[in-house]
Amino acid sequence: MPNQTANSTSPAENTANLLFSLFVFIADADEGLSAREVQRLNQMLDDTGWCTGNFMQGGLENLRERYADLWKDYQKKTILRDLPTLAEKLGTVLGQPTAPPAGEVVTALREFLDHLSRNTSPTLVRLGLVALSPAKQKARQDVDSLLAQPLADRLVQAATVMPSLVNEAGQILPSQAEACGADLSIWPAATLAYSPDLTWKRGRTAVRCVAVIPETHDVKTFVFQAIKPVLFAYKPGQFATLELPIEGKTIRRSYTISSSPSRPHTLSITVKRVPGGLVSNWLHDNMQAGFEFNLSGPNGDFTCFDAPAQKLLLIAAGSGITPVMSMLRWIVDTSSSANIVFLNNIRTPADVIFGREFEYLGMRMGANLKMGIIPGSVEPGQSWNGPVAHFSEHLVRLWAPDFIEREVFVCGPPGYMDCVRSTLERIGYPMHHYHQESFGAPPAQRAAHSASSAPAAVAAKPEVAPLAPPAAPVVSTLPAAPATTPEKVEIVFSRSSKTIYASTGDFILDLADEHDIKLESSCRAGNCGTCKIRKTEGDVEMDGQQALSETDILEGYVLACIGRACSKRVVLEA
Repeated sequence: MPNQTANSTSPAENTANLLFSLFVFIADADEGLSAREVQRLNQMLDDTGWCTGNFMQGGLENLRERYADLWKDYQKKTILRDLPTLAEKLGTVLGQPTAPPAGEVVTALREFLDHLSRNTSPTLVRLGLVALSPAKQKARQDVDSLLAQPLADRLVQAATVMPSLVNEAGQILPSQAEACGADLSIWPAATLAYSPDLTWKRGRTAVRCVAVIPETHDVKTFVFQAIKPVLFAYKPGQFATLELPIEGKTIRRSYTISSSPSRPHTLSITVKRVPGGLVSNWLHDNMQAGFEFNLSGPNGDFTCFDAPAQKLLLIAAGSGITPVMSMLRWIVDTSSSANIVFLNNIRTPADVIFGREFEYLGMRMGANLKMGIIPGSVEPGQSWNGPVAHFSEHLVRLWAPDFIEREVFVCGPPGYMDCVRSTLERIGYPMHHYHQESFGAPPAQRAAHSASSAPAAVAAKPEVAPLAPPAAPVVSTLPAAPATTPEKVEIVFSRSSKTIYASTGDFILDLADEHDIKLESSCRAGNCGTCKIRKTEGDVEMDGQQALSETDILEGYVLACIGRACSKRVVLEA
């Protein structure tokens, strides 16, 4: 059987298992395995004159003998079709005493793949329809990358991979830092690995609250463990989405992970109570040890992991401290030699989050960590001996006179981040080294749309992302606009088998929430891309989107949070 170990199977059987797994990994990458691809495999098994060497001949012969059984395993879904499994099977083949040299094995496998992808139909060749689909092209590229790994012993390690670089399908993904050839030696522990069977993979995970820690008068840290034991693997600075039962509904909100992936047995979020905030107040009042719920993730690109630099400038205000704290904890735990300046603007001395831990981090890093905890004001009765100031050019030059040389990471309320960004631009900072968290208030047109359906005197309050301060109601002094009747549209969620009739002004994510259609979401502002879904029919308008690439748009992807149907019928893969 295909999942037996090398100790109980012959070399030819191990080779056959690998060949069949390579075939289904590529041919069924988009769940579009075609009769022509199966026919091509059969042709290759019937006529093996295209290959040389006993290694490949023996594998093909065994595959032909066990062909029917392997297809039964495929239909039962007992054959794992992911890159770590391929790596494990390749390692098994390379580790056999009778195996040829690794280079010869890789050459033979590439020959097998090349013949497999050839389309012999003269009609299709004439029409130019010989290319693989994008998903199958990606699968072939993944296999080529696997075969290109220089050391055979990396393949014999049961496909252990970096925990933060495994996607929801269990596939190995290169980090942005590796993709651009960055020097990962700055993060000395960055190449450590966990078994993929024990790590948190992107998707929904059942967790249990194991601790609630008060940080300040209005901030708490909530600590979670996975109910089915896994090690939480993510990049420092990423976020998770919580699914909470509030007022009879499942409410989803995203919070930055404040813990460090260097401490993988638990995952923590740190939440400030927001006046009028639905989820933050519920967490403070109801979340306690023993409570179980689902969360999903990790998501987000705001992480120092993908931008290794010997010098960093971390700037945070309010709850924006959470991703920065995750990065600081990770840098300290992994003994990085990076030099860090950390500026934390707070409202008053009573609002210092993680104050005692800052002292510990400073002791651990010594001269490599320079911290400025700076309140904007000191209220009567409060004791404070340090500087009192708001963010400014003077503050940057005082604490980080070499700011031009530093990679900058900024997180905080939207207005604060705008101030930091404009200040750095004005004083000549190279903005291609600037990183800003994408959480923020919804775009203006979303608030305007909400206002149009509210009473004329007071606009509806827009939903606020977790890291942003609550938005004050907007009072209008203008006369009410004449009422108009929005055009009705049909929106089909094909995977959920639900059809919704709505107005052209309704946001897709809002409609999905109302009809209990589960979509991943986070910022609800068109910034993070978590709610990206594919549109297969109709037109969707998006104002102010920042998360989709040109390729995403060409392939039909839209953002549900800011997407609105603008044709009579829209079909979405959700």
